[in-house]
Amino acid sequence: PAPSTPARTCVGTDRNRVQILAAVLEKHGMRLHDRDLYVNAAGGVRLIEPAADLGILAAISSSLLDKPLPEHTAWLGEVGLVGEIRAASHPALRLRELARHGFRTVVGPPSCAEHMPKGLELRPVGTVAQALGVIRR
Repeated sequence: PAPSTPARTCVGTDRNRVQILAAVLEKHGMRLHDRDLYVNAAGGVRLIEPAADLGILAAISSSLLDKPLPEHTAWLGEVGLVGEIRAASHPALRLRELARHGFRTVVGPPSCAEHMPKGLELRPVGTVAQALGVIRR
């Protein structure tokens, strides 16, 4: 029998963006070519924001590795095609909101350091490989 094409089901997210993130993960050794992916932005939210890339990538990786993501941790950053993590626009505002909502740690690009509010710790990652290292710990 011919191999089937895995499903890429996305609710509230851009399917093409999820496919790109899956391809980046494949380049970093995550075997997704034969797996279905289901990505759902809960609560009826529509994610059109590239800053959500790292969070989506972390969720997919967490599921594949069967390792839960650290509690009270936000993942913030755009993921480039070769695996670089780029800063989000308006970082100070985003980080203040994360702190206000009870997050204690942010995994994101090192450039976030200059905008960190009191009570929020940065786990700097500049690449997908570094982000995967945070998940694998």
